[in-house]
Amino acid sequence: MMYPRLKLARNLLTDDGVIFISIDDNEVENLRKLCDEIFGEDNYIDVFIWINKPEGRQISKNGAVGTHEYIMSYAKNSININEFKLSLKFLNELMPNTYNKFSHDILTDEYGDYIITHELYNGNSVFNEITRPNLVFDIYYNPETTDVICENVSESHLHDGYVKIPPKNNNVRNTKYKAWRWGRDKVVNEKHNLEFQQRNDSYVVYTKRRDFDITNVKDIITNINTNAGTQDINNLSLNGLFDFPKPVNLIKFLSSLIIKNNDIILDFFAGSSTIYEAIFNLNLKNNLSTHVIGVQIPEEVEEDSKAFKSGFETIADIGKERIRRAGDKIKSESNNNDLDTGFKVFKLDSSNLDKWNPDYDDVQKTLLDSVNNVVSGRSELDLVYEIIIKYGIDLSLAIEEYNCGEWTVYSVGYGALLICLDNDITKEIADFIIKLKNKLDPITLRVVFKDNGFVSDSDKTNIKETLKINNINEFITI
Repeated sequence: MMYPRLKLARNLLTDDGVIFISIDDNEVENLRKLCDEIFGEDNYIDVFIWINKPEGRQISKNGAVGTHEYIMSYAKNSININEFKLSLKFLNELMPNTYNKFSHDILTDEYGDYIITHELYNGNSVFNEITRPNLVFDIYYNPETTDVICENVSESHLHDGYVKIPPKNNNVRNTKYKAWRWGRDKVVNEKHNLEFQQRNDSYVVYTKRRDFDITNVKDIITNINTNAGTQDINNLSLNGLFDFPKPVNLIKFLSSLIIKNNDIILDFFAGSSTIYEAIFNLNLKNNLSTHVIGVQIPEEVEEDSKAFKSGFETIADIGKERIRRAGDKIKSESNNNDLDTGFKVFKLDSSNLDKWNPDYDDVQKTLLDSVNNVVSGRSELDLVYEIIIKYGIDLSLAIEEYNCGEWTVYSVGYGALLICLDNDITKEIADFIIKLKNKLDPITLRVVFKDNGFVSDSDKTNIKETLKINNINEFITI
């Protein structure tokens, strides 16, 4: 069952898309082989191992108890992998040496958060006054004013109040000095991104990094385990309704590596809908507008479960309630009721239009029945959404209703598509549609009617011609 789903996933990925696949140790080897075939070995990025049981290794009478799971990642196109791996390399520098302590302290100054990373000295002896003469100079630092001066090593002078910090000795292949990582202009202009630490009578210079949301990373990485996932559910007063939910911070961590504004994330196995709560938080924190599509079959919950007794019949029902509560929670905590945490729910079904399936023993009755070709029990909105899907229009677009007497006109995408599915339509509706066009001023416009919705064929023809005169040429009947 994995192969067709992964094949579909690859087809749905954008050219710069990335896929993350969560799996335990039972199928991880098989998954790697499948992904190498479908995505290509060159598009393999990495495998993340996360500790889902932070208590540590355990041995039971039945054998070893698993403490971790895997998340395998592939790109659609290998040209994007190098940039992605640079982010991973930096994250690796930040990773905790143990599960409780971070490798770097997070400090703050007037310019914001930072960590101290490398020494400004270049450790490679190949970079010296011969190969990189512009990177070999003396630095003068004033501990009182934090001012910085740079001078050539052969032109150094004493400066009152300043300490001299020379480049390191090299003594390799007739060279005296190792180069700095930065040029002198950058040292002077970006001195706020340098850390001068005193050691006895000398100073060592380190670089500060500010090009990553370090606080966010620390908060995320240090709180990723199944206990945290359960707590996330409990924080929404959905205690005990879902077993082993993915932690919100795990999904935030993975998403933060790749998402850009207006991206679309597709979750094939939405489960308790952790992805929505994670993206709500990232959108708010980073001022993004990332969209999520979650897919979940209506898998029934056990009748003796707490979820069933709480009124939930399927896993999908739990997910929908979680999205509502997560949305309300983030609005409340941010004091911003204008946040868009809304969502639409669609169920996979057959077409709303009856197929032509004649009864050859009574063709006349079949012809009469086919006059109304909408499946019994389907609503107008059901048909509106089917039309939207068949046109390839974004399902998240707003749908507005306008009344023209007894007729209802649905506007999709602020007038890009107008749909009227009423009966007994006369030529007067053409004037109403023209007024809507002038009001909404869409770039393109098409109109859709029911084929049998007109009072007469002459009304249908008059409406079509009137709209055409007013530059509405796409006239469709179903």
